[in-house]
Amino acid sequence: MRTYNLVFSTFSDLEKRLKKIKNYRSKSILIQIFSGKIDKNFIKDLSYFIKERLNNSTIIGATTDGEIINKKIKENSVIISITLFKDSSISSASIEYNGNFVENGIELVKKIVNETTKVVILFSTGLNVNADELLKGVNTITKKYKNIVIAGALAGDNSNFKETFVMHNNKILSNGVVAVTINNKDLFATQCYNFSWKQFGRHFQITKAENNRIYEIEGVKAYDFYKKYLGEDVAKKLPQVGIQFPLIIKRGTKNVARACLDVFDDGSIAFGGNIYTGEKAIFAIGDIELILDDLKKDKLKTSYDIESIFIYSCMARKKLFGSSIAIEITPLTYIAPVAGFFSYGEFYIDENHTPIMMQETMTVLGMSEEKKPIKKNTQRVKVHKKNIDTRSDLIRAMVHLNNMVAKDWETLNKNLKEEVTKKTLQNRQKDSLLMQQSKLAQMGEMIGMIAHQWRQPLNAISAESINLSLLSELDELKDEEVQKSCTFIQQQCQKMSETINTFMEFIKQEKHKKPFIVQNVIEETIAIVKPQFASRNITLNISDLCSEKIEITGYRNLIEQVLLTLLSNARDAFEEQQIENSQINIITSRNSDIVEICVEDNAGGVKEEHIEKLFNPYFTTKEPGKGTGLGLYMAKRIITEQFNGHIYYNSIKNGSCFIINININDNK
Repeated sequence: MRTYNLVFSTFSDLEKRLKKIKNYRSKSILIQIFSGKIDKNFIKDLSYFIKERLNNSTIIGATTDGEIINKKIKENSVIISITLFKDSSISSASIEYNGNFVENGIELVKKIVNETTKVVILFSTGLNVNADELLKGVNTITKKYKNIVIAGALAGDNSNFKETFVMHNNKILSNGVVAVTINNKDLFATQCYNFSWKQFGRHFQITKAENNRIYEIEGVKAYDFYKKYLGEDVAKKLPQVGIQFPLIIKRGTKNVARACLDVFDDGSIAFGGNIYTGEKAIFAIGDIELILDDLKKDKLKTSYDIESIFIYSCMARKKLFGSSIAIEITPLTYIAPVAGFFSYGEFYIDENHTPIMMQETMTVLGMSEEKKPIKKNTQRVKVHKKNIDTRSDLIRAMVHLNNMVAKDWETLNKNLKEEVTKKTLQNRQKDSLLMQQSKLAQMGEMIGMIAHQWRQPLNAISAESINLSLLSELDELKDEEVQKSCTFIQQQCQKMSETINTFMEFIKQEKHKKPFIVQNVIEETIAIVKPQFASRNITLNISDLCSEKIEITGYRNLIEQVLLTLLSNARDAFEEQQIENSQINIITSRNSDIVEICVEDNAGGVKEEHIEKLFNPYFTTKEPGKGTGLGLYMAKRIITEQFNGHIYYNSIKNGSCFIINININDNK
């Protein structure tokens, strides 16, 4: 194979050159056009002109952000690279995008890739494309074959980000992709790339993204995120300046760059390839020192002479180096003729033979039909850093400073998270202890009430057994008397058993929330306390103002616990204040979706200075040993945390009123 690279000047000059090339014998001809002139009519005329004179050639091309020809870097020029293949065949295709980039990728290459394909070169328009999805489609076909090299790039338009074009013979596409395959089992093809972009700052999490469009980064709109961290002046220049400050994402073992290509009115930003929700990204900036160090490495590893080299490099590298950009290209010109262009994104095949979208990267494709051993004395170029116009030391110092600040921030954040986790665990343990203490106090109340409830049936059973014994001694015991007494004793035992069941239900840990009727829970709680309260001359009044039974979903025994707390507090207040005619009213009502439970008493009320502390842990107005100060605190936590409701205190005439509000819809 042989490649001729030329700079277009005039059509008459081009015709002379094409005539010479036409005389060379070749099996196939590949022509790549790299146009810095973003003029559709001119590109079309140029393609027609070449095709008419080399009608057996295949033409592909792209508009650029700078052109490469050997050691020279051009702008607003047109480079024509003509490769004559002696033994290789060429197939090509192009397609207009329809929005389904995976499907487009499959359709593009399925008819032109075969078992002899060694190289696929893709040129896509550079805007409004999801290159990752396109490459997924391409990979669906190419993965069936081994050792296919995939190269190429996204077209540019001299950093205007308005309109780009790709070419396929006489067809010019403004929203599509062109592909060419080079088919020859014996063709030698190799690739390498140079990235060398320096990460700076801290990592940020992508919180909302869809394919190649980011909506939010750490909960902030993508545009506002750039504005916040890079400044308003930089944000206003997006997307043009965005490619100089890409986001770096770790994909497997590679750092993949994603640069801004478009900004939308909703504050979202489109990038050259996919970025996924949950991924972490970090800003990066070009590091000339790293790039120069990479130039010393022989990355284009080969044991054969390379006959042609094509470079598809990111326009951000040209902007970084400025007038010195040729120094990155020059070492390759000592190996073979070089042509290429600066793009908006580059295609590469990774170590798993999967095509990936690169940005901020220089990719290199080397090919050879004749496998001649490489010459040991191949000339290499020395890199003279002093000839490069750069502020690298300043940039490296600022990046280092930024990274150290970010590292300190991340360390501080990590320590803070650990401390918060530690404190949270301690608080949970404390809360668990408080809950247990409150539960034990309630169990004590329940046991006291059970003891009181058992006293009457036990006395009745005892009296009945004495009566039976006495009748037996007098020999007056009849069968019907025995049967009657046994029935009575069984009834009393059943009442005692029901009391135990109620207690067991109260202490049982419910695993799942279940629906229950509010009025039923109130009635069952009253049944527990009523005997004890009756013995102390406390009257319990229940008023149900609801038109129907109210069903909510939750932990039933927690409502019982809250009601027992309120009732027990009222009982203790009656005893302390020695109130006669003690009354407790439990009123249930409904207002729209809110069910309200009011527990009123006439025990004299709470002192004004104590009201604000009522729901504080360990606050009690009772004598030492008579209260834990946890009842109302846990009652509030249960209502607010478990039922998303409210509990509060109101002073009423001669007493207190505790009001519980629960939203029925929140507890369905």
